[in-house]
Amino acid sequence: MLNRIFNVGLRGLTLAMKFVLLFALGRMLEPTQVGLYGLMFAAVTYGAGIAGFGFCKYANREVAALDDASRTVLLRDQAVFYALAYIAVLPAVWLVFRAELLPWTLFGWFLVLLVFEHIATELGRVLVVLHDQIAVTAVLFLRGGLWVIALVPLMAWRPEARSLDAVLAFWLVGSVLACAFGLWRTLRIGPWSWTRTVDWAWLRRGVRIAAPLLLATLVLKGLTTFDRFWIKSIGGYEVLAAYVLFAGISGVVKAFLDSGVFVFSYPKMILAARRGDRAAFEAGLRALAWQTAAVTLVIAGVAIFAINPLLAWIDRPVYGEHIELFYWSLLAIFGYAAAMVLHYAVYAYDQDRLIIVSHLAGLAAFGVTGFLLVDWLGAVAIPIALCLAYFTIFLIKSVAFTHILRSRESS
Repeated sequence: MLNRIFNVGLRGLTLAMKFVLLFALGRMLEPTQVGLYGLMFAAVTYGAGIAGFGFCKYANREVAALDDASRTVLLRDQAVFYALAYIAVLPAVWLVFRAELLPWTLFGWFLVLLVFEHIATELGRVLVVLHDQIAVTAVLFLRGGLWVIALVPLMAWRPEARSLDAVLAFWLVGSVLACAFGLWRTLRIGPWSWTRTVDWAWLRRGVRIAAPLLLATLVLKGLTTFDRFWIKSIGGYEVLAAYVLFAGISGVVKAFLDSGVFVFSYPKMILAARRGDRAAFEAGLRALAWQTAAVTLVIAGVAIFAINPLLAWIDRPVYGEHIELFYWSLLAIFGYAAAMVLHYAVYAYDQDRLIIVSHLAGLAAFGVTGFLLVDWLGAVAIPIALCLAYFTIFLIKSVAFTHILRSRESS
């Protein structure tokens, strides 16, 4: 019971710090810097998804079904793969800055944050598979909570600390600490064999299987990356700053669902699906659906209640002038939450092609809707397009999951 209370409390504190950071940046940084932070955060998050080539989608399903002795061998080989993957990703990073999507002054920050954020993310996923929930929560807190607790009072006390560089520096420290702690917890599962030959055949098989899943992941993450660059091209950094603030609130809901609900549910659903335990799978799916709905409704309700007082506290007119972006962004997160419940249901049955098709269809819906509405509605067309994208993904996965259940009943 004490472990559960600690776990929930630390996750709640991490969530609260994400809100605090958003509004502290809105009050203490110029809108241009807030907009740049939003682009940087989106690009690093998206880049971290590319850096691992989606290999975790394959590896986690394999590792989840093994004992500790067998797991260490695969985890060691997985680390070898990631080291090679970083080398392959470097040219793509250079192209981002060569295309002037981000200013060259952020190049160094981008590289180091990309590496450490990816490592911390992967260690967190491994700890989920190992059912080390306290460690997972601690990694999340180090990545998104502790450094905010240190940064925000410093910015309030020392005006010279109110800069994008200070934010990125503290973010990096949090990522490094998360990596160190996550690595320590992972190494404890030993024994580890560092001299055993790398299973290159397993890695090649993983790349073949993970490549389609990588495409699906990048398409889904691309929706919340491309939107920021599109907003910037429409309204410049000030409108982008408003969107970063409002979409960031919705992003907190997404982050809490990913780290506090989904990661603890899908390993059990995968095991139930592989064992053919229909009752256990459906029970897990119902629990996932109820937890997702409860978390989304509660956080969204708090956000709606608090948004106007918070904007008054920030006291920068640009945010209030674009308040409609907040409501559309919040609506989009409901679509995301519903689609992800069905995503894990389909994923548990290894229906990767259906996932890819749904995500590509969602991206197409996003692009077409945004293109058709942007001249008429301006920047608000982008979150509206996001809503339609998630609805499209939800609809396709609903049909796919119904087909999966019917086919299994007939067999």
